[in-house]
Amino acid sequence: MVKITPALLTPDLETFEAVLLEYALLPVEQIDIDFCEAQFVGNDTVPIDEGLEVISRYLELPCLGFHLMYASPEQAVKKIIQTMGERMAKIYIHAEADYEFALSDNYNLANFGLVLKLETPVPEISLLENFSEIQLMTIQAGKQGNIFQPSVLDKVKGIRDKGFRGGISLDGGINMESVDYLKEVDIQRLSVGSYLQKSADKQVAYRQLFDKLNN
Repeated sequence: MVKITPALLTPDLETFEAVLLEYALLPVEQIDIDFCEAQFVGNDTVPIDEGLEVISRYLELPCLGFHLMYASPEQAVKKIIQTMGERMAKIYIHAEADYEFALSDNYNLANFGLVLKLETPVPEISLLENFSEIQLMTIQAGKQGNIFQPSVLDKVKGIRDKGFRGGISLDGGINMESVDYLKEVDIQRLSVGSYLQKSADKQVAYRQLFDKLNN
């Protein structure tokens, strides 16, 4: 079974809170929160301090996955750890960014996933094997609503061919049409943004996508 994780990306704080609470009603194990900076992906979102302040008000959320589209994400990681405490969280940092800090003894790598932009080739296994999950962007990072690029699926095979046995997830352009590409692909999770975020009835949209993917 491939899991579906709803993803939240917005520059508007009111929308951020409203969609987060709608996502919390879905039968999912994780909600992804996307934080972007323009210098890294050409797009800004809600500032992380404001987003984390909203999150701190709600103690019954599922596990949160924080996708940090930052060139230097360490300070954001520290803020997430301070806010979340013992609550479940996963932190996704980019291979194109300053990720080396996460490999130090100061952090638990079990909490981290490594993200590859659309244009980034598969790194060597010596880097991949540090992480429990590799997330592949299937659109331009930070741009919800772009078209899914099926050529990325070659990276899934490339990652497995290098010997990586952890989880692989895809992020971007996932909807009722693009999911047809994914039924026989060795992935464990989809991070789904605009298809769910823009749906008037997120419960129905989630169930339709889940059923089409897994049946």
